[in-house]
Amino acid sequence: MAVSVQDLLDKIQFHVIYSTETALQKEITTSEIMRPGLEMAGYFDYFTPERIQLFGMKEWSYMMTVVGDNRYDLLKKVMAKETPVVIVARNLEIPSEMVAAAKKADIVLLQSREATSRLNSVLTSFLDERLAERTTVHGVLMDIFGVGVLIQGASGIGKSETGLELVKRGHRLVADDRVDVFQRDAFTLSGEPAEILRNMIEIRGVGIIDVMSLFGAGAVKDSTDIDMAIYLEYYDKEKETTEEKIRDKNERISIKHNRKYNKYFTIGKADVLSQLVNQSTQASLRILESTTHAEKDIVEQAKNVMHSVMSSYLDQINRDVQGRDQALNLLQQIIQTIIDTDSAIVQGIRS
Repeated sequence: MAVSVQDLLDKIQFHVIYSTETALQKEITTSEIMRPGLEMAGYFDYFTPERIQLFGMKEWSYMMTVVGDNRYDLLKKVMAKETPVVIVARNLEIPSEMVAAAKKADIVLLQSREATSRLNSVLTSFLDERLAERTTVHGVLMDIFGVGVLIQGASGIGKSETGLELVKRGHRLVADDRVDVFQRDAFTLSGEPAEILRNMIEIRGVGIIDVMSLFGAGAVKDSTDIDMAIYLEYYDKEKETTEEKIRDKNERISIKHNRKYNKYFTIGKADVLSQLVNQSTQASLRILESTTHAEKDIVEQAKNVMHSVMSSYLDQINRDVQGRDQALNLLQQIIQTIIDTDSAIVQGIRS
């Protein structure tokens, strides 16, 4: 698809320094951008004049500070007859030699306030999309919850009717009847409508409907990435029966294969378990043999410890018993003293 300099001006905002009607109709044939840095130093061996020539800060500063008397001659070589347009980024000052060279070669000269890297990215993205090879397919392209869905099928099967029902439910129409498909990048296919059919949908027996006029701007979309393709078919009982037979046969083969596999797998699993049990038993016996003598020593030590503990405990009990006896004797003495005192008091009262 051809892209002219005028198309570039319509899409991206520039300040036009010099242009003519003829220069604006020049075609841009590649999306690659040229940064003429070495060319300003006089090296033109691999210069590609058919690309857009973009001057950034480095190219401009070298041209303005280093290049002197031969600036005009170098710019005339940069602005060859194949060059579609020359752009100066960052709103940098454009020297008079550049304007004179542009007029001499009848080349559009533009100025942009964008940074060089960002402008380079915008230009490349726009040109990649516009210059991509396009293929026309028959169908309806819809944006459904942000997913691009291409609906295809035989003529009259109901693609447009399906698209209209989706629009009624709040989804967006991209293209009807004719979808122009192009490769946006190495991993993405995108689709857009033909310009004459944009925002239109044709319903059999009704006619052409302007979706934007009836449902508003939110019901249409200029383009979308294609994430899913659906192919509608008429119901065919014989085809369904054949597919069911094939599916049933495949399931039977699969079941038979799985049974055979499970049989071998079970036998193999039993052998593995048997080996594991034997290995575990042998390991346990080796552990028991190696720990028999140690266990005997531990038992003897435990007996000695228990004997000493029991002796200490019995001694403590004996001490507790002796202390209890002493307390009982003291208590008996106190009680006897109280009894004797009470008796003395009673005798004194009687007397």
